[in-house]
Amino acid sequence: DVKRIGWWSLLLVVPMSLLMVAQFRAAPDALLNRTASGEGEMMTAALGKVRTAGTFSFVVGVVAYFALATGFLVWAALKRGVYKNWVLFAAGIALLIGVAVSGSRSVVGACAVVVSSLLLVLFLRPGAVNRFGQALLVTVILGFIVTQTPVFKEGLNVLTTRFSDVAESEEHSIAVGLIARVFEGFSEGVHVFPNAPFFGYGLGIGTNAGAKFLTGENTFLLSEGEWARMLLESGPVLGLAFLLWRCGVVVRIGLLCLQSVRRGNVLPLLLFSSSGLPLMNGQFGPPTILGFAVFTTGLALAARNADDE
Repeated sequence: DVKRIGWWSLLLVVPMSLLMVAQFRAAPDALLNRTASGEGEMMTAALGKVRTAGTFSFVVGVVAYFALATGFLVWAALKRGVYKNWVLFAAGIALLIGVAVSGSRSVVGACAVVVSSLLLVLFLRPGAVNRFGQALLVTVILGFIVTQTPVFKEGLNVLTTRFSDVAESEEHSIAVGLIARVFEGFSEGVHVFPNAPFFGYGLGIGTNAGAKFLTGENTFLLSEGEWARMLLESGPVLGLAFLLWRCGVVVRIGLLCLQSVRRGNVLPLLLFSSSGLPLMNGQFGPPTILGFAVFTTGLALAARNADDE
């Protein structure tokens, strides 16, 4: 079942990326880029281009979906005969183009985290990636071909401009900005911890839906970051207990995935590398982030059934 889900996940990357390309080329106020209410537009990335969201309501859906697809793609590239080569080539090309036209730093970061998890695999079980050299060569050739397409070049220009603009506004380098973005959610929680009421302000107040009910506007009344929101909503005791529980779940499942790697099964780790961080400090207010965190983590656990194959 996990293998079949992976096949469909890779196959659907193609139409998803085609839709994102159409959104990228369309004007910000075009029909393809209208929000669900019909009264607004998608957020822009740079140079007048939107952060393409595909079939999702916001780019966070693309972040989670492309990270999941990257996990299946890397696994299939390292294990002979999992999927047909045409599926891998089509998904790989579509994934590269989709990342380029996404206009989102988070999409790049999420896919990079999945790929970088191979370093753990190489350290724990080098034999599990016996096709690594061959897969790397194919990736380089495929990447070179894709980078020559006009849409990729234009998307990459927008993406690099987005990185540069953010780095300039925050007065630090691009690399430092990416690292700061990852740790910002944790540090914000530390800062608000002493100021949180003992019983908190109440569950849901920090979400967009809660703000809409209370004020009539979509906004963040407490904090956009998940850890800060949970501490302010639930208080320092219950809020901290819930956050520690989430961290404990991530550590426990992460150790199970590492056990699978030692047994030669790398798929659980590849999948969990795309959902571990959202499970720890991702925003659970938006159902897209919560749904993918639960769904992908469940797939990672189910994939452990192949440990003895």
